[in-house]
Amino acid sequence: MPHRRPIVVAAIALSALCAGCATLVDAGPDMVPVHSSPEGARVSLDGVPVGVTPCTVAMDRKGEGLFAFELEGHKTTLLDREKVLHGWIFGNIVFGWLAPAGVVADLATSSQGKYSTDPIDVTLEPGRPSDRVTVAPH
Repeated sequence: MPHRRPIVVAAIALSALCAGCATLVDAGPDMVPVHSSPEGARVSLDGVPVGVTPCTVAMDRKGEGLFAFELEGHKTTLLDREKVLHGWIFGNIVFGWLAPAGVVADLATSSQGKYSTDPIDVTLEPGRPSDRVTVAPH
């Protein structure tokens, strides 16, 4: 069976080529510190409760990035955190002949973009929780 060894080695090498640079180096999630003034606001990400301020939120790259902050006596505050291009995707270009497989892997795992890990600081406005206000990310 020594003649099968090159096939096994080639199969392992080929599987390694199918992974993208951003997926291999930094697949996420992106950890984002979240604060509100006043503190104690319930935080939801994409409609799922994730904590109470202050907290750190793990942002799955497949998510939409829509935060909601709710605190009794204050308007519900919405913030949409946009993705930024992940720098490691350019590793696929550096290894040009690997680029097609690497880009496909990064796109399939949503690793072509990532969320900024800059802190989110939101000031809540007094009012009814049923009133909503959208704030721009800092």
